Amino acid sequence: MSSPPKPPSDAIAPGLGLVVIVWGQLEYTVSLSLAVMLNIHQHPQNDAVLGFIDFREKLEIIKAWGFVHRPNDRWHRRLEKVVNHIDNDLRPRRNRMIHHNWLPGTAGAHTLQDPKPKLKRPQSFKRVLENESIQISPSDMLQLVQDIWEAISALLKVMREFPRSA
Repeated sequence: MSSPPKPPSDAIAPGLGLVVIVWGQLEYTVSLSLAVMLNIHQHPQNDAVLGFIDFREKLEIIKAWGFVHRPNDRWHRRLEKVVNHIDNDLRPRRNRMIHHNWLPGTAGAHTLQDPKPKLKRPQSFKRVLENESIQISPSDMLQLVQDIWEAISALLKVMREFPRSA
């Protein structure tokens, strides 16, 4: 058996490491927010409940529980905007960086190739199976890190206004 493939370059490791670290902080913040909403602040009670809920399900529960216990409609719109941004923008960007194949690129960028091919029809009546790919630079990774930190901050800011008696 041949040796495992080498990563495209060492330049991606620090950026990818930061993505992983701040994503973990985001997951913790989402869990903490849900614990506050459900009034389960004590360990091991919150771990017994929240530890078995998928990340996307936590986001949906936050939106729904926030709606039921919203202090006002404006607050819930802000909460929903932050949660939708996390789920529909940040999560797919993070997942591409974690789960796609990293290939060498050009001019400091690398190519992320989706491991799941899709049937496409680039020309009339001719179908082909292709892996989608996008170019990613170290600055793209750092931008995702910044966007995740901003989402954490935005979620915490909204959660400060959540009624604690809910």
